[in-house]
Amino acid sequence: MRSRGGVRPAAYDHIPDIRNGPISPTTAILINLAIGVALTAASILLAPKPRPLDEDGVTQLNRGGITGPDRFNTTYGFDSISDLAQYGSPIPIPFGYFVIRDGITSGGILCTPKLVWSRMFSYGTSQAFKCMYVVGETDMGVPDLNGVWLGNNPLDSLYKQQFALYWNKNPGSGRIKGSHLIAGTRSTADSADPWTGEDVFVAPTLNGGQFDEAGFSMAYTPSNQSTFGVFNPIANGTDKRLNYKVISVPSDMGGEAEDVLREERNKWTGDFNRSVNSSKTPTQEGLGCGYPRRLGLIRLNGQAVDKREIRTAVKGDIAVFGIGPTSIAHDYFDMNVSSEDILNDSVQERIRADDLLQIGENFLIGKSVWRVISRTPGLWTEGRSIDVSLECIEVMGDGSIGLTPIGWLGENRLNEGVDFSPYNHAQINFYPLLALQMAVVRNLRPTDVTEIGLKSEVWNRMNGLTNFKEVPTPDELEMLDDDQVQLSVGGMSLYFTRFSFFTIHVRPSGNNAEGEDYGWEGIQEEFCVRGASPVAQYNFLRLQPSVTGQWEYRLVPLSCAYITRKPKEAMAWLLDAKRGEYMQVNHVTPYGTFTVMGAGEYVRMHDVEASDLMMSKGKKPTDETVITEERPSALTLSAYSTNSSGRAHGYREALPFGDPGQYGNGYVKTIARTFQDTTGQKTVRVFMTSTVVTDGKDNKWGQEAVWTPPVLEVNQLHAHTTNNWNNGDQAQMTVDISSNNPYSSTLGTGPLTAFYRVNVSTVVIRYPAEEGELMREFEHDTQIAEVSHYGDLITRSCDSGPEHIIAYVNESVEADEDVTPQYSDCTTMGLAIRANREFTAMDQPRLWIKRGIKVEKLIDAPNYEPVGEGALYESSNNFAELVHSILTDKRWGLGEYIQPELVDRDAFIVTARFLEQNRLSFDGVIEDRQNVRQYITGLAPMFLCNFTVKNGKFALTPAVPIDNQGNYSNVAVPISAMFSEGNIIEDSFELAFLELTERENFQAVMQFRRSGPHELPETKSIVVRWKEQGNEGISENFDMSTYCTRRGHAGTAARYLLSVRKRIDHTISFKTSPAGLSLGPGDYIKVVTESNPYQPSQNGVILAEDLTVVSALGLMDGTYSITYYLPGATELTEGTLTVVAGKATNNALAGVVFTVRSDSVESHVYLVEQLTIGEDMLVDISASYFPTDDQGRSLIAQDLINTDQFVSLP
Repeated sequence: MRSRGGVRPAAYDHIPDIRNGPISPTTAILINLAIGVALTAASILLAPKPRPLDEDGVTQLNRGGITGPDRFNTTYGFDSISDLAQYGSPIPIPFGYFVIRDGITSGGILCTPKLVWSRMFSYGTSQAFKCMYVVGETDMGVPDLNGVWLGNNPLDSLYKQQFALYWNKNPGSGRIKGSHLIAGTRSTADSADPWTGEDVFVAPTLNGGQFDEAGFSMAYTPSNQSTFGVFNPIANGTDKRLNYKVISVPSDMGGEAEDVLREERNKWTGDFNRSVNSSKTPTQEGLGCGYPRRLGLIRLNGQAVDKREIRTAVKGDIAVFGIGPTSIAHDYFDMNVSSEDILNDSVQERIRADDLLQIGENFLIGKSVWRVISRTPGLWTEGRSIDVSLECIEVMGDGSIGLTPIGWLGENRLNEGVDFSPYNHAQINFYPLLALQMAVVRNLRPTDVTEIGLKSEVWNRMNGLTNFKEVPTPDELEMLDDDQVQLSVGGMSLYFTRFSFFTIHVRPSGNNAEGEDYGWEGIQEEFCVRGASPVAQYNFLRLQPSVTGQWEYRLVPLSCAYITRKPKEAMAWLLDAKRGEYMQVNHVTPYGTFTVMGAGEYVRMHDVEASDLMMSKGKKPTDETVITEERPSALTLSAYSTNSSGRAHGYREALPFGDPGQYGNGYVKTIARTFQDTTGQKTVRVFMTSTVVTDGKDNKWGQEAVWTPPVLEVNQLHAHTTNNWNNGDQAQMTVDISSNNPYSSTLGTGPLTAFYRVNVSTVVIRYPAEEGELMREFEHDTQIAEVSHYGDLITRSCDSGPEHIIAYVNESVEADEDVTPQYSDCTTMGLAIRANREFTAMDQPRLWIKRGIKVEKLIDAPNYEPVGEGALYESSNNFAELVHSILTDKRWGLGEYIQPELVDRDAFIVTARFLEQNRLSFDGVIEDRQNVRQYITGLAPMFLCNFTVKNGKFALTPAVPIDNQGNYSNVAVPISAMFSEGNIIEDSFELAFLELTERENFQAVMQFRRSGPHELPETKSIVVRWKEQGNEGISENFDMSTYCTRRGHAGTAARYLLSVRKRIDHTISFKTSPAGLSLGPGDYIKVVTESNPYQPSQNGVILAEDLTVVSALGLMDGTYSITYYLPGATELTEGTLTVVAGKATNNALAGVVFTVRSDSVESHVYLVEQLTIGEDMLVDISASYFPTDDQGRSLIAQDLINTDQFVSLP
């Protein structure tokens, strides 16, 4: 059968039919020839084209530049962190219970726990915050993860590796362990809490050494003196160069065009080495001409110099900085080559220096601090010279400064980029003036260890600077000129590496014996931060003095002038919390030994000064034809330490890897340490890897865990690995063992020291020196300098402000008397979180919790039946149970001070049933100190209750009559006693009406809290008023949002308040005899009173001459009871008046003034508020009017029942 695939469509006729089948040799040759022809054609088509020739025969050659990225990986840190709670602050009491009833949710508690422990961490590109909170009393409900917020940000929006959440609600110890983790991750390097120990909240202490222990830690962000670094640099005589430019002068050009190019080349690189017949132009062999900035230190204590010199200054010396008046001549160059760019740059730099050098400003020069004390008045302008006087106010070690000749302020050109000397050149490290900011950390309390977290932004940037790697050598440029090639070199626009240096000074806080501040003493360590992009990086340093105390630490920036003059082998500690190794160094100061700890590595300062980007092609300068190095390649463990008893292996078992008991079986740890030979001249950096082994049996050290003998590996490229070793040399690492090392017990009576000793095997490395022309380094010290020969073509992170900020300070101290805080009977929460895009500030946590603390229940659902005393403890939102617990609980309430018999438990049970029946609940947190009686009394009306003391017992009672089920009662109120003229002590009855302003109608604006499960709360409002009132009346606000979560509760409280305001208008008080009295606060009494209200219309007078009765209304004939006043009498008299025909019948009333009496008898119900027994052994009763209808039923209760009388909005 023939395959259909073998038939070619007609459309493919013009395409060769290539088949994989048997062929003859002839066919093969033809195919090869055909393919060969095709490949040749393709090679012709793909071959590089010759450069097009310009019309003048000159070839254009462009060498590219470099453009770096402008987008970088983001780093994250915390902008702010929370403060610790004040010592002695009350522990919050969360009280509440989340319920769903009839489809309506209510309850739940929003807690804001109190911070009691905090510590920050730096991990290079991010920070982490670890903290512990006291949420409240013990045995609270556990929050769901989606009910935890930091500020307004939910914690469950994070990946689990970004946080760790702990919760401990157990009675007894509130200390948080690893087993209390409820969300997130821990114990891994990428988790927010990489700590592996069971005790989660540990910190470095004085006795803990390099091991953290359960000490107290407090993290805070300094508010003042928190930034440090040098900035706003001013060059000191350093010459300025133009952006290097390759100027081609084709040999066949000739004429005026060639002359112009030669002068251009002269402008950029000078005219040195010109041939005798001037037939060739110099081929730009130097680094570029140096033009004066016309700025520099020109005198010290009145003495000037004629060349660049270094002088030593002391405190009190006076230096003068000069700003030159003139600029480069406009016609300095021939052939109309412009000098305006050089002139303008110089003018702008002098204006900037003039602006910065103001009286009172401080500047760092080398390692001394100078203050501007005077200057030539006015602003600098062209043609005007400015002298600025500076006084040395502090010398921090070396007092060297640099002086420059005054003549440099007026030179047109200092050098041509070659043959540098003190007479014509100042390097970029020549003691520039640097604005200075120093940070100070002062311990807030006696502290064992201070951890300083740093946020740094360190970088250099090239802004179009010539790509020096593409700059031709002089020979190459001459060849290109001969070949008629016009060469152009691109620029570099990119960020590149910078190193920023600083050191630390220390002193005790407070005053010395003379009443003055202690002097600062520097630790002998220089630190640096490396960066190459405009993003923050986070590092830390841990400082541990030899004694606990309050110390001050000053972070002092170091200038390039100081760093570049350090010895050749000088090392600096490069901070690198992301990739660095753990380091620990002891420094002895006059104030004792300070141990400095952190992460990073040592680098040679002189190895980091230069940037490869500033170098051209060519070989490195060397006199050697072959370079030979002998470096360590392998190590063999030869011995552990022994003491006089020959039994010491404690160092091997516990250090330097740490306590193996802190880790699990099989845990592998790698550390790096530096070994040295006996002379101290040879060092090698060693990786040491060991594994924890536990077999469940105590070994000879009485410990279950030990480290295996380490595997050793040489780090050949590390700065601590020198190249002067010989095969077979021995290296050793020795260390003191602390007395609390559990493995030190076998060390006998000798000193507690131990060592590792290794044999060194080496390898010889040989490589040839480079041949050819030497490379040119267009600028040295670029990676550490504050100024540049190239001005703004290189900008730095220190140009306008300090590069470093103290992001946080951790202060830790060992627990008092070595007793670890247990936070007994408290519910505690722990949180570790890494900073990220969503969380850049450590805001106050907020927790939504379904259930508060457990209290003694008075009633039990569903029928609200009483519960036996002490029979049931559960979370509750019943206000009566809250008040009862406040009065009786011995742990967090007043139970230690109030005996049980002084609390009316039965009354509380009745009120608890009333509150449940009417859904009046308390869901909130008592956070602040409270006067208990005032607090309960103030809240009770919002729950329609009265807080009373009855028969010596505290009680909470309903403010309205209720029935046995707790419902509002609509029957006559029970009267406990009746009072009238017969049992009210004479002249003791008093009646007081409320002020009119207190009786005005109002509309109640009630605020309550609305929140569902796992939602942030929202404050809602409801406005309630009498229906007939309309929109008239004032508004009064009542904030119930801290405890009320139901709209219905808020409405009920509003109706009660409105009814009380409308219906209760007066109070009474009187005395009565205690005989047979059975009465208490909260009881209802009836008071019958007889009154004679004063009415002006009833007044009158009886005329003396004829007994005529004169009255406002006129009196009809009859007999009246009157009260009258007889002229000359001393008091009023009561009597009767008989009127006949308009005249009095009794002559004795002639001339009196009278009023007709209108006696009335009234009966009202009152609510007893207070009963006291006075010194006269009579009972004082105070009561408020309790309005009832004609059947004795409470009008307030009827208002609560008949809600249609009110309007509620919304």
